[in-house]
Amino acid sequence: MLQRHRLSPLSASRLPALSAWCLPALAIAFTVILVGMAHANDSVYSRVDETTCRWDPPPAGEEEGDFGCATCTGHGGYFLRLCEGDLRQSVFYGSVMPAEMSWNTFGQFNHAGPTVEWRLSQGEPVAAIHRFFIDNMNDSGEVDPARRGQVLVVSTVARPDRPLSCPVGYVDTRVNANANALARQVADDIAPGFRCGTDQASFYGSRGPYSGSPTGLSQ
Repeated sequence: MLQRHRLSPLSASRLPALSAWCLPALAIAFTVILVGMAHANDSVYSRVDETTCRWDPPPAGEEEGDFGCATCTGHGGYFLRLCEGDLRQSVFYGSVMPAEMSWNTFGQFNHAGPTVEWRLSQGEPVAAIHRFFIDNMNDSGEVDPARRGQVLVVSTVARPDRPLSCPVGYVDTRVNANANALARQVADDIAPGFRCGTDQASFYGSRGPYSGSPTGLSQ
């Protein structure tokens, strides 16, 4: 049975002084919480429909082949630059068109999912989170659906002052129950200061056997 605590006369006499000391501290703590909430990143989502993306025409004198690039609508003034070839895909995210796009994909056959999560800081995208599906093969050299990998690829978002987009980190969704939260943490904490071409991407959390071989992975 719970016992009620009764204030002794001494404790009661100290209560006003204690309250006077606590109120400013509580006010400061509440202000810190509000500031943290004001600067917390948000997520918005966009869908990728390859049938409505604007595909580049083939070079003059060449026919359409297995390789091609398209520009797809993203969030606000941001877009996706989707390239595919040899049953693999690579995606660039940003508001500026790349002069030359790096081929960031997986060694295995793969494709990007239809949903992109954009992480926003004060309304502007700072990172993109995109699920890739990896077709791993069995011992007979055939694609095995039971071994299909799913990896969240966290990438920087290009803008005029930072015109590069590249992978920052990878999260294996098959072995991390908190994969989405982990990817958002990488997007919020690592992507804003990540230097494409200098810093190396890594896997975050646990990594299973079906996570593929990313071309942008630190060796």
